[in-house]
Amino acid sequence: FFFIMFAIFALEIAAVALGVFFKSNISDFIGKDLKNAIKNYDSRDDHGIDRIVDKIQELFRCCGNHNYTDWSVSPFDHDHPASVPDSCCKNRTEGCGNGILALPGNQAGEFIYIEGCHDAIFNVAHDDMGIIIAVGASFAAIQILCMICTVFIMCRRSNDRLISGYDILGDGVVA
Repeated sequence: FFFIMFAIFALEIAAVALGVFFKSNISDFIGKDLKNAIKNYDSRDDHGIDRIVDKIQELFRCCGNHNYTDWSVSPFDHDHPASVPDSCCKNRTEGCGNGILALPGNQAGEFIYIEGCHDAIFNVAHDDMGIIIAVGASFAAIQILCMICTVFIMCRRSNDRLISGYDILGDGVVA
């Protein structure tokens, strides 16, 4: 039991270290993926990536990768000039994103989310970082307590067996 708890604890420490070390790489990776997804977004075809982008924009209340103007370089703009997908709209209705790119930014912000999804995702993660750290520290404390208790029980049983001369472990050997 001790070794299993220690292995899990070591893996958690390694995951935290990798997360801290590769934080900027993860950010770049997500940014590139969002950028590619927007460049390949095509409302005429029912691609899975299109649904994923729409769900991300709805969930994080964002539009585009860096901001809503990212949609001007996607195939979506060719089919719907100066428009963004309806998933960018604050009050989603059919065609609510039409013509939005032709509006100035302050007016567009009345109808759609203008913040990019890349920043929105990382803002949510940053805002919840305290909770994530607290939960992780709680799990680590419980695991360390379990490992200490396991060592204590193992030492106590070994000590009891030597003192009493009884077959406490049930292995048939009496001291």
